[in-house]
Amino acid sequence: MKHIILIGFKHVGKSAIGAELAVRIGHKFVDLDEQIQEKFRIKHGTHKPCRKIVLEHGEDFFRDLEREAFQEVVNYQTPCVIALGGGTPLRKENQDLMLNHQVIHVKAPKAIVFERIMLHGKPAFFSDNEDAFTCFQRLWDERIGLYSNLAGIETENSGSINEAVDKIKRELLLAPVV
Repeated sequence: MKHIILIGFKHVGKSAIGAELAVRIGHKFVDLDEQIQEKFRIKHGTHKPCRKIVLEHGEDFFRDLEREAFQEVVNYQTPCVIALGGGTPLRKENQDLMLNHQVIHVKAPKAIVFERIMLHGKPAFFSDNEDAFTCFQRLWDERIGLYSNLAGIETENSGSINEAVDKIKRELLLAPVV
C-alpha cells in the first residue's frame, strides 16, 4: 500500500491539485489540515481552524496534533492522495512517515504564493519580529530545498489545476516503484 503525498509551501495548490488527482485516479483525498481540525474537535469538543489552534495553543501543540493526524492517515489501508500542510515535512518524524510513499513537491511562482498567502492575512507561523515579506522569504529559502529533497516528483502549479494533475499523472507512470 502506497499513498501519494503532496508537499510544498502554503498556498501552492496542494489541496486543489490533490482533490482533482484523487478523483482522476480513483483514490480517496485527505487534506491533513481538515484531519487536524477534526482531531482537535474530538479531543477538545470544539471546532477551530488550524490558524486559531496555532495562535491559541502554540506551534508545538499544533505540530504534535499534526503528527498524530498524519500518523493516522498514513496507516489507512486504502491508498490515498494526501495534501500536507506546508510545515508538516519540517519534523523528522513526519519525514520518516513519508518513506515508502510517493512524495510530490507542488511548486508555484514565489510572488504568486506570497500574494495568495497575504490575501488571508498574515499567517500564524509568520514571525511577529519581521515584516511579512522578509519572514516569507526566509521561510521559503529554508523550506524549498527540503521539499525538493523529500520529493520523487516535482510539479509546477503555474497554469490550471488540470495541467498540474495531467503532469503528475504522467510522472507517476514514469516513477520507479519503491
